[in-house]
Amino acid sequence: MSKVNESSKEINLVKSSTLIYVAILSVLIGILIPFWFLLGRSGLKFWTDLGLFSEITSVSIAEYFLLFLAWILSRVKPIRSRLNLHTLTYLYIVGICSAFYAVIMNEPVIMAVFSRTSMAEALSQEYVPWFMAPPKSIVAGLSYGGASFQLGTWAPILIFWWILYTIPGLLLISIVVLFRRLWMEVERVPFPYTGIVYESLKRIPESASRGRRLSMFMIGLIVGLAFQGVVFITQIFPWFPDIFAIRGNCCGYVWYVRAGTPLAPIIGLATANLQPVMVAIAFFVPLKILFNSWFWYLVYIVLMQVAFYMGYYTGADGANGCGRGWCAGFSGLIESPYKFMAVSQAGGMIGLVVMSLWLSRSYITGTLRAAFGKKDENIERIESGEPMSYRMTWILLILSFIGTIAIFMTMGLGFVAAFLMPITLMIYYFANARLYGMSGFYMRGMEHGTSLYRAFLWPSAPATPTREFVMTSLFDRTNMDVSSGKLFGSIFGSFASFKMASMTGTSTRDTFKVILVVTIIVPIVTLISLFLILGGSIGLNNAGAQSLISVAGLSNWGVSPQWNTMPASSPWVQYVIAGILIVCLLSWLNARFLWFPFEPIGFLNGTSYNSLISGMWTSFLVAWVLKTITLRVGGSKAYEDIGIPIAGGLVAGCIAIFVLGGFIGIIRFFVPF
Repeated sequence: MSKVNESSKEINLVKSSTLIYVAILSVLIGILIPFWFLLGRSGLKFWTDLGLFSEITSVSIAEYFLLFLAWILSRVKPIRSRLNLHTLTYLYIVGICSAFYAVIMNEPVIMAVFSRTSMAEALSQEYVPWFMAPPKSIVAGLSYGGASFQLGTWAPILIFWWILYTIPGLLLISIVVLFRRLWMEVERVPFPYTGIVYESLKRIPESASRGRRLSMFMIGLIVGLAFQGVVFITQIFPWFPDIFAIRGNCCGYVWYVRAGTPLAPIIGLATANLQPVMVAIAFFVPLKILFNSWFWYLVYIVLMQVAFYMGYYTGADGANGCGRGWCAGFSGLIESPYKFMAVSQAGGMIGLVVMSLWLSRSYITGTLRAAFGKKDENIERIESGEPMSYRMTWILLILSFIGTIAIFMTMGLGFVAAFLMPITLMIYYFANARLYGMSGFYMRGMEHGTSLYRAFLWPSAPATPTREFVMTSLFDRTNMDVSSGKLFGSIFGSFASFKMASMTGTSTRDTFKVILVVTIIVPIVTLISLFLILGGSIGLNNAGAQSLISVAGLSNWGVSPQWNTMPASSPWVQYVIAGILIVCLLSWLNARFLWFPFEPIGFLNGTSYNSLISGMWTSFLVAWVLKTITLRVGGSKAYEDIGIPIAGGLVAGCIAIFVLGGFIGIIRFFVPF
């Protein structure tokens, strides 16, 4: 008996020490994030930071950064024995859950703090409470460095923003815990990006211990290194030939149509994605979703051409690529007769949530019975594999929901506006997590976050904006966009972490503990590093944050006319209802009839910013062709033994260059060349 107790103590001690290491690592990466993001961008593109290298996919750098370090350290014998699949899973969790806090673009804290200098001081004081931003004199010092650290001023501000990130984060994590077993063990949601990372993660202990030849993976790795290496050199050296034509009609990796070219008369055609990483991720997506993702964009192109000949979208053939999605008068996303922004990104996402909950209603009621009813052996057996009991999960969900309402009410929102905020977050984050889990990508664009508020509170922006309206407008827009909404890290990172844990056989409870540690530590450390360390030393303007600070003006906060055209100009409610009905119908038919060729995820990908602005239809189409050929020629064996390793290696190779680019960017900041 004593031996059992001793072994239990040893296990608990190991787990406790692991959490200490996780906490230390979270602090270090939280400090590094702002420096890497801003200094690493010196003369380079935005994909060199530790966060997302693209606004359309959650491919992030932080987890690969940690895994690359682990691969290097695996060559050291004393460390090698500790690098098993479980410890590598913990590194992955720290990375994936931290990565979203590395996305500093247009986030609410930047906009709130620098409102003190970007708008009239009296106006800023009226809209932004004292506990959300320091006085103008301190903010001015942040821009150019040398700002004095005033604990009494900064402490309540940092604590407020930390709570603002943490409490809604716990709300979303509780949703992840609630649906973990359904998504991971029952539905087997693929989470393509996690599968991509797993191809690298699982090889670290293998290559360290046996030096095993990784032929297919290495082929993909070499291709990724070669492609991204050429792209990187093209960025660094102007004299290097533009082999992949990224200096031409490209925004990042997205090629766009230019007016006056042969393709310009195709009104619905705007962009194409040239990044092979996107194809590699899409290769993990089910064929049916791949087909629908490019097919529905083809439908969009046909519908746009018909509307153009009927007299709509006049002049669209003279617009460049992005203008066909964003500019008034040219876009089928925001203009009549289609308004697909309201149909897909607003209504379609709501419909996806409605049908997901309806189709899983027996599972949800089962968790409620387990939480508040009488337990039996079957429930106890199921709960033994969960991160925590269903009762604690539901209690955490309820308390964090109430806490989210409270934190937004302290900012000046009335009860109804504050109540709608967690509802909005839950609907659109859950829907985006479903898109992310099934297709590897999520809905780009933040305009759909205003839908519930325009429907129930402000159909149009008030002539004189109040603090309640301004704060609501700031958060329901920016928090809906992955490029600025930190809370995505809570739900995306948690789902991805549990998926990796299921693949590596890591305990769900240990996984949950690591998620909590990262969620609690990284936000506050990132804020301290951004404002107090980087802002107080180098200065955010000097560090390259001018473009971030410039968006802090009131005109960029979604106030009229932006508010009145998001998700579409009036009338728009009927388009949202149509989107709900379309996605619900597609979901029901797809679940009811296996032979039915259409499904909702592809519909949302094909009729939204994902395809029109980010050009993801090309990645889906190429991946669909490659996967179809692979399965028909070589079957599942060729897919698993050849296709998947090559795709995993290609992504690892590309991201290795991203990491190198970050290092060189930081060097370039201090030693320009």
